[in-house]
Amino acid sequence: MLVLGADENGMGPRLGPLIASAVTLQVSGYRRSALCERGLRLRLTDSKQSGGFGRMALLESVALALVEAAHGIRPESADALLDCVAPTLRAALRTACPDATTASQCWSINPRLPAFGGDLAEGARRVQALSGRSALRIVDVQSRLVCAGLLNQKKALGQNKLEVDLELFEELVVHSSTRHGGPLLAICGMVGGIRDYRSRFRRFAEERVHSLPSRRGQCRYRIDSVGEIRFEISADARHL
Repeated sequence: MLVLGADENGMGPRLGPLIASAVTLQVSGYRRSALCERGLRLRLTDSKQSGGFGRMALLESVALALVEAAHGIRPESADALLDCVAPTLRAALRTACPDATTASQCWSINPRLPAFGGDLAEGARRVQALSGRSALRIVDVQSRLVCAGLLNQKKALGQNKLEVDLELFEELVVHSSTRHGGPLLAICGMVGGIRDYRSRFRRFAEERVHSLPSRRGQCRYRIDSVGEIRFEISADARHL
């Protein structure tokens, strides 16, 4: 079965672009606790616990190894990384720049990778150890990004940051479902204070979305031709 984990990993207009990322795994069955424990042994957990300002080496090592495992490419620059995880996005973002001076603020420098002391061999070792002899495989790694300028454009059209964030999650789910087939189990971080997603989806018509029984702190839906999608509080700590 395919399991996708998605969460916001960018602060939006307060600190750079709004970013949402997803990793899709192939597993024989989704055993949440066992997979979570396997990740914890390798320090693969909520990034706020395993990294931060001045200690990004481990996160960078694992992130680059995940991209290589999914895409067969070891990106050597920031632009190359973006092209791996969001193939058509760079051109679209540059088109949205109002002028060359503005564009140069984002695109004049293309940092080499690793940029934060990451060790590619160590990252590969941890990703390989995660799979071990099990059926777990890294199938895909994707990101979607909205810069501050695009956020402002969407706000002018009446779409707030939470709604944009949810739309990015939907794009990630649609991409994985379309590219790899289904059924898909998508586990997403809870988006702000939203508790009713069915009426807020932009990629899924309401008649395709069916509410499922949910526990406290969780919203579950079945989406025709896609699979199940869950939104959970502290999903990044409870799931691999």
